[in-house]
Amino acid sequence: TAFSSFPTYYYLTVDQVRRLHYRKGSATYVSATLKTLCEHNYLARFYKHRSARYGSGPTIYLLGSRGVRYLRKQGMDLPPFHPSEHTAHKAIVYATTAGEKRLQSLR
Repeated sequence: TAFSSFPTYYYLTVDQVRRLHYRKGSATYVSATLKTLCEHNYLARFYKHRSARYGSGPTIYLLGSRGVRYLRKQGMDLPPFHPSEHTAHKAIVYATTAGEKRLQSLR
């Protein structure tokens, strides 16, 4: 499922989750699923700023506080969770470069 990838990849966009778990053409479904997980605090999200004058950058999703608690109760060993660190520039860079490279290596 979409949620299961976050302990491995940390930061993912809708397109990255879709490529991991779903077929082409299912981006709307993936987006709605991730939005629901955010509304229930299993995931959190922030937005990558776009250098273009118009439009918006991609939404970047990460584990939320409730998601971290849930996974720890399931016995998953997760690093310490500090939400303030996740909006740092390095998180955005990871989501768009290192995370993408890891996804491409799966092909």
